[in-house]
Amino acid sequence: MESKQGKMEKSLKITAYFDFMCPWSYLAKARVKRALARTGISHLIEWIPFELYAGNHEHRVERKTIHGHDTLSDVYTDLHELGARERLIIRHPRYEGSSHRALTGYLYARKEGAGEKYLDELFEQTFEHVNDISSLAVLSRVAVKMGFDVSSFIAFIENPNHQAHVTELTHRAKQNGVKGLPSYRVNGLPVVGALPVNEWVSLFETLRAHKVPMMTVPAPARPIPPKQKKHVSTPAPKKPKLTPIK
Repeated sequence: MESKQGKMEKSLKITAYFDFMCPWSYLAKARVKRALARTGISHLIEWIPFELYAGNHEHRVERKTIHGHDTLSDVYTDLHELGARERLIIRHPRYEGSSHRALTGYLYARKEGAGEKYLDELFEQTFEHVNDISSLAVLSRVAVKMGFDVSSFIAFIENPNHQAHVTELTHRAKQNGVKGLPSYRVNGLPVVGALPVNEWVSLFETLRAHKVPMMTVPAPARPIPPKQKKHVSTPAPKKPKLTPIK
């Protein structure tokens, strides 16, 4: 998502980490978009895949492996209401599919200049149409809708090197301090969660008003072992000097 203001230097550089299986990422994307439209600030957003269930080697994630799975129904009731305020339809997916293939497909879409359009389509497939985005059949239909060459798209997402790139991006994000989603870096400032639109607006306008320079977030250094406390011997208390009584 990049504002179309010619070659003008962008006031905001936003790095957005996302996963298609995260409904809060979907909600946050809509809120950020609305806040940027309200402020009119020039900006550049870089979307970075972050696979939440990277340890899953199956194409469908078992629901019991998901943190808080026993309360998901209540969570999605709230999400449905919050999504409606952003004109989104967020339903509880029938399948907790692995997003690995879909995230790899984003790399293909980005290469084709259709990255954000693909983002919107995959989020809709997951939460509005409740389709299984780990399915090659579902992803093939998305490719047709996007106007991609289907055979090239499928070959790309099944390529182990491209899949490894998603794994590497996730690993690198974790090294830079990303622990969950949605997660953003706004001019280097870490922001976590699907903030309300007004809070995004306030943040963006503050950064613009103070012209906060863009920062890079360094990879965390190796933990430094605590220094050993030096043993300091305590001198024995001096004996009081006795004065003889005359």
